[in-house]
Amino acid sequence: KDWRGQFGKDMLFAVVQLANYGARAAEPSESATARLREDQRLAVLADPNAALVTAIDVGDPGDIHPANKQVVGQRLARAAAVRLYGQAGVASGPMVRSAVADGSRIVLDFSDVEGTLQAYGSSRPIGFEACGDAGCRWVDAQVHGSRIVLPDDGGVRKVRFCWADAPTCTLYDSKSGLPAFPFEQAVKR
Repeated sequence: KDWRGQFGKDMLFAVVQLANYGARAAEPSESATARLREDQRLAVLADPNAALVTAIDVGDPGDIHPANKQVVGQRLARAAAVRLYGQAGVASGPMVRSAVADGSRIVLDFSDVEGTLQAYGSSRPIGFEACGDAGCRWVDAQVHGSRIVLPDDGGVRKVRFCWADAPTCTLYDSKSGLPAFPFEQAVKR
């Protein structure tokens, strides 16, 4: 709000979501860094003149200043070209739109996918968590075009993806090559 007051409601802001930095998680757990990434994502979603790019895949768990700044610059330039100048394509990459319970599964729908979702390094993407009253647990995910399907035991209240200080994220858009954004999403029942 302060920046909007200083620079106006029409100026485009491009936000870089925090890179992966810190200890790798062996089990699902809370993460202040992941929470800040989610706050960045939600702030940009609430502002029609803001764009978000992620650096989740270019960071260094041992160095808070990622060396690969060229990729971040290219992503910022792409977001500006699409948002400001109407260039064809997606500005930022796959972002969760909804999580809906459907029988014994949860279907995650993504926006900003040019091709299809694709997992690198495995036949399935990793880093998905199902969270309920007993906490969060890793779950297997399956790619179906621009959707992800997770198992549901009926007690899942929210799902998270790449929720850690330095997660390993393997989900990308097959055409743009952009990584999916880390997120936390409530499940609609």
